[in-house]
Amino acid sequence: MGLEEFRQLKELEFNYCSKLKKLGCNAKSTNSLKSLTFYYYKAIKNHDYVTNLDGLATLAFNDCGSISSIKFVKKIKCIDDFIFSNTDVADGYISPCFEFRNVYFSNKKHSSYKVEETRSTR
Repeated sequence: MGLEEFRQLKELEFNYCSKLKKLGCNAKSTNSLKSLTFYYYKAIKNHDYVTNLDGLATLAFNDCGSISSIKFVKKIKCIDDFIFSNTDVADGYISPCFEFRNVYFSNKKHSSYKVEETRSTR
């Protein structure tokens, strides 16, 4: 049985999924999922898949290695909270997250902004 059987799933958390490389789920659960959190999920290659989750309000990538870019988060319609703690954004461009209610990330030398600066822009 896969996640597609959980049509009313609201929250989902993945921990230490070291061998999983791709996100994906049945379209039946894309509207009900409100919160999606990843911990230590470093092999993921298609972070932008989350743009298919229409009802997603909270997204977190914690200790998830490197994301090539977070530009995809602007396409998530309902997102309020975005966290990418101890996760590197390779292009350093974090401006897409300024419009969200809550944002947290770890300061990195190559990032376009620091956490403190994002709070003053909202």
